[in-house]
Amino acid sequence: MPEFYECKVFTGGDQEIYVDIDETICFYSDKRSYDLAEPHYGNIAKINKLYDDGYKIIYNTARGFKTKVDFYDFTHQQLLGWGCKFHELNTGTKGKRPKSTFYMYVDDKAIRIEELPEVLDYDKKMIIVRGLPGSGKTYLTNFLYKYKKNTVILNNDDIWTDRNGNYLYTNKEWFRIGNEISIVKCRNACQKNFENVVIDNPNTTWKEIEPYLALAKEYDYNVEVLEPNNEWSKDSDKCLNKTLHSIPKEVIDKHVKIWTSNEELIDLGKEIFDIDIIKSERF
Repeated sequence: MPEFYECKVFTGGDQEIYVDIDETICFYSDKRSYDLAEPHYGNIAKINKLYDDGYKIIYNTARGFKTKVDFYDFTHQQLLGWGCKFHELNTGTKGKRPKSTFYMYVDDKAIRIEELPEVLDYDKKMIIVRGLPGSGKTYLTNFLYKYKKNTVILNNDDIWTDRNGNYLYTNKEWFRIGNEISIVKCRNACQKNFENVVIDNPNTTWKEIEPYLALAKEYDYNVEVLEPNNEWSKDSDKCLNKTLHSIPKEVIDKHVKIWTSNEELIDLGKEIFDIDIIKSERF
């Protein structure tokens, strides 16, 4: 029989916090493959705040426990690439305390990531890139944002291209479907608190842009309207020669005809959503 004594609740010293990775600081849009994990920067900021407050952060994942594949080095670099602050890492095969898989963890000190207060060390921004087909808006988007961390770019070109490589942009039904999917993706990105959410579509009219402004209002994003400012960006004839998707001249001309000016967008954004839209033209 062991000797019993009073066990006090641990309150001081090197307070350790074990943090799961998958479905906690990263999520999956489709296939659950670790190389396809999408970081949730809002949740990462919460854990980084605990690190800054002096807690010992130990990322704890069962990756590789069942398969016996060593994901330690990959996961370590992945965390660093996402900007995670931590002291130690345990995987299913490596670390001071390798983690096993389980169905559920019941504990008096367990807490879900959603229960931690929001802590963002950056200003969230939604960039609505506008331009005629062939105006250079996608080039501008990639130049400014393709390699920026904590950034997601939403572009409908993949949605509008069928299996045979045909571009379906001029098909009204596919145009509608593409925009609806883009809005869903935008909501997902806002929920994950990406620092920059870039909408790289023609965004010709207020009707196309309004749903994004509603999301910006709901998720507290600042809004910037960005257009290419080159010698041909407003010239439909020159845009026709530069578009990569063989958009017909009459379609580009229609964009010009129904174009909602940035000034009108700014006024409507303020009137309907009380959002101060910043106008930006580059190159």
